[in-house]
Amino acid sequence: MIDKPVSDVRLKRAILYYMMAGLVFVMVASSIILGIKYRDSLAETVNTLRNARLNLIQVRDTSHAVESSLSGIKAVLPPRVLSRLPEEVLLEGIDDFKEKMKGNEITVPNSNMVRQGDEISLPVQIKLGSGDYTDLVNTIGYLQSLQFPFFGITNISLSKGPDKVLCEIRGSLHMPKK
Repeated sequence: MIDKPVSDVRLKRAILYYMMAGLVFVMVASSIILGIKYRDSLAETVNTLRNARLNLIQVRDTSHAVESSLSGIKAVLPPRVLSRLPEEVLLEGIDDFKEKMKGNEITVPNSNMVRQGDEISLPVQIKLGSGDYTDLVNTIGYLQSLQFPFFGITNISLSKGPDKVLCEIRGSLHMPKK
């Protein structure tokens, strides 16, 4: 009988030690698993942060490129183009024609402005009369060199009159919509 209680006590102690060792093992294993998951999460966070920084640099560079392009475009555009409606700029273009080509007939056969896509245009008909072909060529060159509004020539008709060359130019003034 003496052996039985001692062996029961030893058995209970051994079970208790095994349970404590198992508990310590579970705690250590859980800590290792949590540490590994934390390390992986930290590595993923660092990669995401690195990608965000790279994207930030790309966005900043792209933003600077866009700003530089816009400032270049604004430097080329006349101030009236930026401050007025496209319709106003087209009508001012007709006034400029009349000022530059005094003594010639400038008409708008169809007073309706045509809106197609990102562009607005106004048909124009110009009748010139000159005793010299050079004047006609210079006038056509002037029309083709216009910027804001652009002038697109669709037809040029030449005929010889008794004392001068008659020229009829059909085309339209074009402006991008804002």
